[in-house]
Amino acid sequence: MKKITLLVCAITMGTLTFAQTIICPTAFKRDNGNGRCPDGQLTFTFTTCPNPGLTIDSIYRGGIKQTITVAPPTCSNGKASYCITGGNLGPAGSLLVYFSQNGVPGTGYGCYVPEGGPLPVSLTSFYAKRNGSSVSLVWNTAAEINAKEFILQRKTDNVFVDVATIAASNKADGNTYTYTDNNATKKITEYRLKMVDADGSFKMSDIKTIKGTAAASDFIIYPNPSTGNAKISITDISEPTDIQLIDNAGRIIKTISMLSTNTVDLNNLQKGMYLIRIVNKQSGESTTKKLTVLN
Repeated sequence: MKKITLLVCAITMGTLTFAQTIICPTAFKRDNGNGRCPDGQLTFTFTTCPNPGLTIDSIYRGGIKQTITVAPPTCSNGKASYCITGGNLGPAGSLLVYFSQNGVPGTGYGCYVPEGGPLPVSLTSFYAKRNGSSVSLVWNTAAEINAKEFILQRKTDNVFVDVATIAASNKADGNTYTYTDNNATKKITEYRLKMVDADGSFKMSDIKTIKGTAAASDFIIYPNPSTGNAKISITDISEPTDIQLIDNAGRIIKTISMLSTNTVDLNNLQKGMYLIRIVNKQSGESTTKKLTVLN
């Protein structure tokens, strides 16, 4: 049987032996079988019960095929329940499940199914860097399940506006995205991502601040002098960066790695003079400023 991998029913299909309706579940749940299935039970949530019913051909957990067999399903109100008849399925946040329509050859397809419901995009990093009259934006994801798109938003004055819409790849192990925004403003610009799921729900990323064409790369410490708490904001961060807090004796007393944000809080500082050093972990370049704490 030819099996075709789907990401949230985003389908790349070969030639099928006959027309079929592709339907993927939106969630799964595993339980002890409630007395009906001695070895446990898998229940998949569909918009409506598939007709004809779906046979499970194989299940992958963390990219590894599971040694497991299941019985044909019973389905009511969109809940299709499969008794586990052999093997054991461990805990999983998502599964790749290959279905076929009652075992008919040529009807096989796979669905990524999250546990309990749609999962948001897992964003691991988001960088923005000015290159003359344009800004390069790069973001990385660790997982995408039930994702629809990324809407890149920009704020130069008072409100965020949509700049571009980038379709999500829906790769289970994540992806890297790039976008170049034509932006020659002399003002500071803020960028953020609106990460939209297939069901319309969304989550906002942290905000990235970019210097204008007339400004130099810099970071801000405020308030300075401080009474014990201070915030550091880097106006142009495009690569992994460390913030080092250095005491008056030259000792590095704290290092903070910045991956998906360009601001960080320093709290509960003791009275004294400090150096704040920003270090680009790729190039080794650094910039240092003083911070005064008054208690």
